[in-house]
Amino acid sequence: MSQFDETLTNQIKDRFRADSRIDPDKITVEATNGAIVLSGTVPSVTAFNAAEATTWAFHGVISVRNNLKIIFPENFKKPSDSVVSDNLRQLFSWDPELYLEPITITIENTSIFLKGSVSSFFKKFHAGELAKNSTSIFTIRNELAVVPTSNTSDLTIAQSITKSIDYYAIANINNLAVEVQNGHVVLRGTIPNQTSYDAVENIARYTDGVTDIDNRLTIAETL
Repeated sequence: MSQFDETLTNQIKDRFRADSRIDPDKITVEATNGAIVLSGTVPSVTAFNAAEATTWAFHGVISVRNNLKIIFPENFKKPSDSVVSDNLRQLFSWDPELYLEPITITIENTSIFLKGSVSSFFKKFHAGELAKNSTSIFTIRNELAVVPTSNTSDLTIAQSITKSIDYYAIANINNLAVEVQNGHVVLRGTIPNQTSYDAVENIARYTDGVTDIDNRLTIAETL
């Protein structure tokens, strides 16, 4: 292991030890040129997501493979799959953005799969967030297809995104590239900080005609 990977691994482990959601003794962290692999066990999806999010927060991390297994506490009584799926369907039916969307729900082991289609990328993201926030038992696999109801050209999508980034002065537009093909957006370039990173992704997420987002932005090393 290189000095860089060893330092990165130790930093991640130290943060795990300080996080009350995570039991660091049950997680192994491996690094190869900034590519991180997490393995071991966690007691909930909350811990599963926390470990992954914490790892991504470190500068120098280029990818995270989350191989953690969710093993519930011995005395925990897990609700039936039918109860969970019925509750989630009801949650979608109560949401004014999603109640008309043909979303199907299936459960396999500790994963909830969202399938079917929605009319915008925002609705896909929104459905995934609702599902994620509804349970700490299951991971969410968002496989919804985005089928826009209007025909927005790739050029119009790209111009809308870049104009909004420039208008709100989120980042230097000259340091960014927005590529769009059949509604699929790829974001490239250097961003000044995490707040700007999230803001640029949000702009793309809510832009009409977007069907998917591949965020390849990097945060400047000087920060």
